[in-house]
Amino acid sequence: MIIAVTIAVLVAGGVYMILQRGMVRIVFGMGLVSHATNLLILATGIGAWRHKLADPGHGHWGVA
Repeated sequence: MIIAVTIAVLVAGGVYMILQRGMVRIVFGMGLVSHATNLLILATGIGAWRHKLADPGHGHWGVA
């Protein structure tokens, strides 16, 4: 839930800054949108590695 809110805030801030006049704000807005995109890609894969971490017996060979 926190990641989704963070992504939404980054996208909203990025779009707001892109729509402003001024090259620096446009560049910062593109940076915010790119960070939101990277976080979205990370968030889509979190379920896969959390599932593997939750199963302690999977993949362990003779660890005592």
